[in-house]
Amino acid sequence: ANADGSDDYVLSVRKHPEYYLPGAAWSPDGQTIACPMGGWEGGYYRSIAFINVADGIVKDVPLHRWNNLDRISWLTDGSGVLTTANDKPTDPYQIWMVSFPTGEARTLTDDLNDYRNLSLTSDSRSLVATLSDSTSNVWVTPIAQPTGGQQLTSSKYNGSVAWTPDGRVIYFSRDSGNDEMWVMGTDGHGKRQLTDDGNGKRYPCVTADGRSIVFDSYRSGNIQLWTIGIFGSNARPLTNGPGFAADCSRTDQSVIYTTFAPGGFRIWKVSAEGAEPTPVIDKYALIPSVSPDGKLIACYYVADITRATKLGIFSIEGGEPISQFDLLMNAGAGSPSVRWMPDGRSVAYIATQGGVSNIWLQSIDGGPPKQMTDFTTGRVFWFDISRDGKQLAMSRGTVTSDVVLLKDFK
Repeated sequence: ANADGSDDYVLSVRKHPEYYLPGAAWSPDGQTIACPMGGWEGGYYRSIAFINVADGIVKDVPLHRWNNLDRISWLTDGSGVLTTANDKPTDPYQIWMVSFPTGEARTLTDDLNDYRNLSLTSDSRSLVATLSDSTSNVWVTPIAQPTGGQQLTSSKYNGSVAWTPDGRVIYFSRDSGNDEMWVMGTDGHGKRQLTDDGNGKRYPCVTADGRSIVFDSYRSGNIQLWTIGIFGSNARPLTNGPGFAADCSRTDQSVIYTTFAPGGFRIWKVSAEGAEPTPVIDKYALIPSVSPDGKLIACYYVADITRATKLGIFSIEGGEPISQFDLLMNAGAGSPSVRWMPDGRSVAYIATQGGVSNIWLQSIDGGPPKQMTDFTTGRVFWFDISRDGKQLAMSRGTVTSDVVLLKDFK
C-alpha cells in the first residue's frame, strides 16, 4: 500500500500449512521484503521468506529452520538480515545473521542467555539487544496457603513440575549440564536424575497408575511424545507423528496431547501403553488439561470467529466448546499448561502483569477470574496441583534484563 493507505493489494500468500508472521522488513534498496514465516514439514518450524516487491515471488533462498524467531533487521548494504531465534523450544534465543541471497545462517552469540528486541545502527556496525537471564527453582506449598511454601532446589534452572500419584515431584533441571528429568520428595530429599540423553524435554505428566512419565522431546530429531518408566528406564516414543504438550488422565491410561494437522493445532488422544492415536478436538486448540473426573478438557482455544485465543472447555469426546473465557495473558505454543482445581469446577493458569506472575482461577460456571496467589515480586514459570488436591508445586524465580551492545560483529 501507499504511505497514505491507498492502492493496497495482496503481494504474496502462503498456503497451509505455511503462513506469514508479523515482523516484515524492507531491504535498503526497496526491492525485497524479508518476512518471518512458519510451516510444518516433518516438524513445526519458523524461517525467513525473501519476497520480490515487483511481482510478489518468493526468492529461491535456502531456508534455515528455527523453532521460533523475532523481528528482522536488514544490514545497510543489503547483504543479509539479523534476527534473534532459537533452534529448539528449550534453547535460549541467540542472535543470528542470514546472508542474502545465499541464505547461509550463522549465530553471532552462543551462550545460555536469551537475546531479544534486536536493533541496528544506521551504518550496521553496531547492534543492541535486550539480554534476559532467568533463575528458577521448585517450591511446594499447601494449596490453602499458595503464596507461602518451601523452596526445594537452589540452583539456576529448575522447572516444568509434575506430581506423581504417590506425592513426589517430577521436574526438569540443568544441574547435570543438560536439560534432564529429576524426581524428589516434597521435602526436597531423595533427588534422583531420571534421564541422561542430552535432549531438551517439556510438559511432563505422570500416568494414572504412577508407572510412566510422558513428555515431549526432539530426541528423534522431530517433536514427539516419549514415555519412560517412573524410575527412568525403558524410554520409547509414544507417537510416530508430531506430539507435544500432553496431559495424562487421572482416571485411565489416556494421554491427551497437541499435534499439528490441516487447519493448525489439534488435540488427539493416545494410550500410554501404546496404541494408534485418535483425534479428539477438531478445532484450533492446544495444550490440553484433563479434568479430575476425566470428562472434560481445558485448553487454549483459538475462537472460530474472532480468532482470539481463549480458555476453552470441551467434552473429552470433542465437539464444540462447552464454554470459552477471555484470558488475562497471551497464550500459544510453549505456554505453561492450565490446571484443573481438585473439585473440577475451576481452572488455574499463570498470568504475568507488570513483570510479576500470579496464578488465577477461572470458574467454568462463568464470572471474572479470581487471583489465587498474591506474589508481589518474581515470576511463576510452571505449576501443578497434587493428586490429592492439597499441595501446589511451582517453578518460581526471577527474570533480569539488560541491554547489550555488539560492535563490528560481521
